[in-house]
Amino acid sequence: MQQAWRWAIATGATVAAAAAAWFGGLAANLNDGLVQTLTGLVAAVVAAPLGAWAVAGRRSQRPAAITAQAPSPARHPAYALTPDPAADARSHRASEPRSDPGEGAHPRRLDDRDAVAIAYATEIDRVVSYLRGGVSVLVTCDGLLIMHLADIVAERAGRRAWRLRRAVVDVTVAGPPIERRAELMAALHTSIGQTGPDDVVILSQFDLLSGGTDPALRAWSGELADLLYEWSDRVVLAFCDPSNAPSGNLARRFTATLQIGTLPRLVTAEGGRAVAIGQALVTQAEADTFVGFDPADLYRGVVGLNAIQLRQALRFAYLRHHTAGARQATVADLLLELRSFGARTDSAVGFSNVSFADIGGYNEVKRELHRSLMLLGAGLHEAGLPRAIVADLVPRALLFHGPTGTGKSLFAKAVASQLDAAVVVAQGPELLGYTPDATVAKLDALFAGARRDAPCVVIIEEIDAIAAGPTTGPAAASHDAAVGRLAAELDAFRPDQPVLLIGITSRLAAVSDRLLRPSRFRPIRLDLPDLAARRDITRLHARALDIHVSDELVDLLAEAAEGMTGDDLAAVFRQARAGEIIDGQPATPRRLGQILGELRRKRSEQDR
Repeated sequence: MQQAWRWAIATGATVAAAAAAWFGGLAANLNDGLVQTLTGLVAAVVAAPLGAWAVAGRRSQRPAAITAQAPSPARHPAYALTPDPAADARSHRASEPRSDPGEGAHPRRLDDRDAVAIAYATEIDRVVSYLRGGVSVLVTCDGLLIMHLADIVAERAGRRAWRLRRAVVDVTVAGPPIERRAELMAALHTSIGQTGPDDVVILSQFDLLSGGTDPALRAWSGELADLLYEWSDRVVLAFCDPSNAPSGNLARRFTATLQIGTLPRLVTAEGGRAVAIGQALVTQAEADTFVGFDPADLYRGVVGLNAIQLRQALRFAYLRHHTAGARQATVADLLLELRSFGARTDSAVGFSNVSFADIGGYNEVKRELHRSLMLLGAGLHEAGLPRAIVADLVPRALLFHGPTGTGKSLFAKAVASQLDAAVVVAQGPELLGYTPDATVAKLDALFAGARRDAPCVVIIEEIDAIAAGPTTGPAAASHDAAVGRLAAELDAFRPDQPVLLIGITSRLAAVSDRLLRPSRFRPIRLDLPDLAARRDITRLHARALDIHVSDELVDLLAEAAEGMTGDDLAAVFRQARAGEIIDGQPATPRRLGQILGELRRKRSEQDR
C-alpha cells in the first residue's frame, strides 16, 4: 500500500507539472496576448486538480519521499520541501554577539547579512517571537532582503525550518512562470505533510505561489489558501513584495503581518545605545574616504533604500573614489552616488529643503498649517492620549487648491520639510491606468513605497485627474476605483507608519465629494496674493537673486502686479537676472517694469 501511494504521488506530481509545462510552452509560442493569458489559465486549472489528486491520501498515509518528480527528464529543475540542516551543523552566526565598534566608531567590516541583521533587528526579533509562539507570519519586504531575513529568522526561531529548494540541478533555461509555479506547488502538496506542528515552513517564493495581485491569477491564490488552511496547524513564514501583498482568505491565514524595508534613523547597538544608521551601516574606511561625512546626516540621503541597497551603494562609492592620487572625495560625492541608487522610475523621492520662510506672504495659511503640523508632530503622543483619540485628531490629508502659480507645490514641500519627512511626488494623470485594476495597482505601489519611507509626505499633483467625481466615458471605472482606493487609504490611518497625503489641484469642483469629507481631505485655499503678500514675494525673490530693490520700488512693483501670481513675480526677477548675466543688461527699476509689463500683456492675451 505504501508503495502504491508513493507511485500515485510521484505520478500525479509529474503529470501536473508536465501539463503545466505543455500549456505554458504553447502560450509562450503564441503572439496574441489574450490567447497567452487564456492558455496560461488553462494550464493552471489543469495542473491544480492533478496535483491535488496526487496528494489526496496524504493524511491517511504520509509519503516517505519528499522530493517532487521533475516534469520531464533533464528539462527543468524540480523542487522539494526539505528541512534545514541540524542546528549543530549550521552556522551559528545569528547567535554570536555582534562586535560593538564603540561609541562614535564605525565597524571595520560589514557584509550584507550583517547589515540586514543590524538595520532590522527590531522587526526580526518580533518575527522570531511570533514563530516561537506558534504564530504564522506574513512579511512584506523588498526581494533583496528575503534570503537574508529567512536565514536569520530560521536560525533564531527555535524551530526546524523547511524550505522549497531545487531538488535537481539543471543547467537549462528555466521554463515559464506557470511551469515553475506548478513544480513548487507539487513539491508543497507532496511534502507539507512531512513537517510537524513544531516546525516552521518558510515560503520565500510566496509571490509566485499566490499569483500576486494579478486578477487573472486568482485561482492560484485560492489553491494556495486551500492547501495552507488544510494544514492550519503548521506554522508558516511567508515573504512577499509590498506591491503583491495578498488579500482576502489567503491573507487571513496569517495571524501576524509585518512590513520590513524602511531604514530607521537610529538602530540599537550593544548595551542598548542608540546609534545613527550612518554609523552602524558604514565602515570606517568608507567614512574616512569622504571629507565632511556626518553619520547623523546620512539618513536624508538614503531615504528609499533598503539595507542591502545602501551597502551596495556605499561599496560602489568607496571603490570609485578611494583611488591613490585621486582628488579627495567629499560627502557631496557620496550623496550623489546614493541618489543615483535610490532613483525611482514611478515617482521622485527625497527630502525637501523648502521652508515656510522661503514663501512670501500667505501668513494666514501658514498659521493654519502650523496648527495642523502640531497635531502631526509628537505633541499628541507626548500628551499621553489614547491611540484612538490620536488617530481622530491627526489630519489624514491636505488638499491645496487655487489658481495656478500660487505656490501650492511649494507649500506641500514646506510641510514635508517642517515634518523632516521624505517626499514622494507623483503626477495624477500618470496614476490613472487603462483598467480599474491597473489604477489600483499603481496607487498601491505608491503608498507601499511611502510606508517603506515613513515618515513620508506623498504629493499628488493634479489630483483631480484621478480623484474626479462621478464621470462617464471609458475612464469612469478607473476614476471610481481611484477614488475608492484613496478613500480606503485615508480611512486606514496608521500612526506607526506616518504618511501624509497632500493633493494639489486648481479645480476643486472636479474632486469627488467622497474625498472632501472632513475626516479625509482638509481643503486649504491659496488665492492670488494680496498687496502685502506681493510685497513679501517681491523682496524674497529680489534677495534670492541678489537684485537690489528699494522699498519704494517694492511698493511700485507690488501694486503693478495686482492680479498676478507669486510665480509671475518670480519670473520677473529670473528674467532680469538672466539679462544681467547673458546680455549685460542691468536689472534697473526701468528694466524690471518693462519685464512686468510684458508679462501682464501676455497674460491678458492668453485670457482673451
